[in-house]
Amino acid sequence: AIGYKRALLLANQDDAVGLAEQKARNADSGLTDLFGDDVMGGGENEGRYNHFDNLRCLSFRDRLSREKDSLGLFLTGHLVDEYRHEFRYFVDSRISDLRVGLDDHAVGGLIVGLRTMKSKRGETIAFVTLDDKSGRVEVGIFGDLFEQVREKLQKDEIVIIRGSTSEDEFTGGVRMRASDVYAIEDARIRKASNLKLVLHASALCDGFVDELATLLTPFKPRNALGCPVAVKVINGASQGDVILGDEWRVIPHDDLLQVLKEKYGSEKVTLQYT
Repeated sequence: AIGYKRALLLANQDDAVGLAEQKARNADSGLTDLFGDDVMGGGENEGRYNHFDNLRCLSFRDRLSREKDSLGLFLTGHLVDEYRHEFRYFVDSRISDLRVGLDDHAVGGLIVGLRTMKSKRGETIAFVTLDDKSGRVEVGIFGDLFEQVREKLQKDEIVIIRGSTSEDEFTGGVRMRASDVYAIEDARIRKASNLKLVLHASALCDGFVDELATLLTPFKPRNALGCPVAVKVINGASQGDVILGDEWRVIPHDDLLQVLKEKYGSEKVTLQYT
């Protein structure tokens, strides 16, 4: 509901600002608007919007990003919240539970800070501050690994980082040295068994196959890697899974999940994990 309401307000904000400015000008000049004050509120036009056709709800991420742009902080949630149920397949512990001396340990979270520097040997070193809502940890990413994953190291992105822990001599807390970094879609490819659509036969239109192909095509990987897609079809007498061929594997990006959920319903689209 909040995603729809925010989208409705955004779609109509220009009209609202224009009407408010017109009302202010009329008040300053002592004139009355041709249509009366009901144009801005009150009376029979109160709560009426001009733009609501084909309105797309704001996604959880888009809503929070706009809150941060406007207020400098997340107001109605944390970006990690959307991935909390998936993290149990990707990570070994929460950041707050980290301790010194762990090897090959995975944590996940939101990149809230990033700084780079040059080592004495001229290599680029990155220090990432990761936040999973339970706590924060600084992760060092060195040498060749940084060059391999630098495109994934963007502020406000969700990543999974595997590495070892040691004592932070400056703060007395825990710090990490990364051995690998995964974007959320990379982690899904590694762990998810398939991307599943659950649809009732009565809801399938004649052009369903072409429609689904159009939605999936922009997310097909260039290599053989990707997540299989399964369609569970249900009718009154039976049900069954149709597993699409390997040529229809997809990158399970947030944008793809959002498009499918808008088309078929949020409860109809899930990532299946073994």
